[in-house]
Amino acid sequence: MYSSGEGVERNAKLAESWYLKAAERGDVRGQYALGQMYRTGTGVPKDGPAAEKWLLMAANRGYEDAQFSLITMYGMGDGVPKDPEKADQWYRRLRDNRGLSSLYR
Repeated sequence: MYSSGEGVERNAKLAESWYLKAAERGDVRGQYALGQMYRTGTGVPKDGPAAEKWLLMAANRGYEDAQFSLITMYGMGDGVPKDPEKADQWYRRLRDNRGLSSLYR
């Protein structure tokens, strides 16, 4: 709501605060949203390690968007050291979880 400005004035600090509360309570969508804020620097300073922390929490719980974000981060060195092995592990996990035989390398 606050991150998109839907129905309220856009406020990144309030969005971050609410996402953090949700993330700390184990809400996978809050973990993902907070990780994306830190990854992209949307309304907050870019913070690769914080992005990785929150995205890993969501990805380990099966949240596919977080898994895809980690593939990109590790594959390109986006906010974290480039690590093709980790990118490949997340790629395989995402592919296997979705049963997507069409995703080939």
